[in-house]
Amino acid sequence: FIFRGRSQGFAVYRFKPERQKYVPETIVVAQKFLGRPYDSRYRMDDEQIYCSELIYKAYGEASGEQLGELVRMSDLNWRPFEETIQYYEGGPVPLDRELITPKNLAKAEQLELVFAHRIRAD
Repeated sequence: FIFRGRSQGFAVYRFKPERQKYVPETIVVAQKFLGRPYDSRYRMDDEQIYCSELIYKAYGEASGEQLGELVRMSDLNWRPFEETIQYYEGGPVPLDRELITPKNLAKAEQLELVFAHRIRAD
């Protein structure tokens, strides 16, 4: 996944000390999703799951807190990927679809930056 990103950059975050008490239960909840296929359509249902959705849902169920803010597809830079999105959707881009992005997870107040490489993470 790193090679698909901009400038092959990445950032590492961890839960702030006061939120680390939720980590064990977050892991337990995340394990419920084992075996689910990857959701290349980025839907927030539980039939398939994508990377950011897994963390968002597992932490949310474990802590009762929302981790990051959901965004609508229309708020993202989707136009360069329009053909790909239409291919996976089998139709038009679902502009009203809500999803959680890695960037929106990274902005969560429960997290702190540990390390960033070739990326501006603030």
